Amino acid sequence: MRFVVIGGGSIGKRHLNNLYILGYEDIYCYKREMSKEFEIENKCKVITSVDSLKDIQPDVILICNPTSMHGEWVKIGQSINAHIFVEKPLVHSKEELEDIKLKLSGYDKVFFIGFMLRYHPLVHKIKTLLNDNAIGRIYNARLEFGSWLPYWHPWED
Repeated sequence: MRFVVIGGGSIGKRHLNNLYILGYEDIYCYKREMSKEFEIENKCKVITSVDSLKDIQPDVILICNPTSMHGEWVKIGQSINAHIFVEKPLVHSKEELEDIKLKLSGYDKVFFIGFMLRYHPLVHKIKTLLNDNAIGRIYNARLEFGSWLPYWHPWED
């Protein structure tokens, strides 16, 4: 499989590394500027133009750039007929959400929005308690998740 990671920031680098660890070698990263150092460090090939995607014909794109650019890249992913993984949040406006829903209607490839807590055992426990009505009817809830940022980025200050 051929992968293109859109964005070479923290989460983009994490996906590049995970793909490499999983044994994939045909890995590209779309960045604004070419960087041989980035290619070596992240074991990928850097591309800097959308036109390159047509030549590469990726099977999967992973959208890891700023949220304000997600909608545009979802449309690009669809136009090249790739499976699409996009980091949360999907979009930053209701209008863009409606546009993407319309464009992806009937799309026959995988479309997946990442959410790191989706499979967390405590989230599943809460869902089970709610489904089983074990804690009664819920009228309102406010849930928060927090963590200490240095645990997520131990390599930087």
